[in-house]
Amino acid sequence: MRRFLRRLAFALLVGALVAAPVIFTLTARPDLENARDHVDDEWARLQPGLAERYASLAAARDAAAATGIQAAVLDDLDRALEDWSVRQREDDPAAEVQAANALEGLGARLAAAAAAPRLAADEGLAFALAVYGDRTPDAELVSDYSDAVQSYEDSRNNALRRPLSGLFGFEERAEFAPSAEA
Repeated sequence: MRRFLRRLAFALLVGALVAAPVIFTLTARPDLENARDHVDDEWARLQPGLAERYASLAAARDAAAATGIQAAVLDDLDRALEDWSVRQREDDPAAEVQAANALEGLGARLAAAAAAPRLAADEGLAFALAVYGDRTPDAELVSDYSDAVQSYEDSRNNALRRPLSGLFGFEERAEFAPSAEA
């Protein structure tokens, strides 16, 4: 009888050790998927404004090219604009955020380069940069996206969920950092 009870206890222990991760997986994965989907939904709300913003940045790039600005600035901007275009066609929000952050940094770099005395007098460039600056993303939408990313990252990095995050492909999501300069 003792032997039977020991085997039963052992079988219950093994069953619990196997069942616990399965149950945890079945409950945690949907939560992670919902959090990631919320991030993607908030990003989708930002995209239309960003498409206009980066179209105006492309126009500012063209105006800058007419002024004889450094080729390195233009080359980097060309690559980033192309990357943004490719990322949008691929419909990968995580990659789009990275491309958008790169464009924001390059937009600020272009604005800083255009502040040089020789370039500041160019009205076409100043106008193009002003249009780009006027298309700053809605602060509320950016905040909503940031909140969604923070919630997802907190959920993803929970001590119990961290192993599942990697196992099921729940990748890190970057914050979006719009440039204030233009």
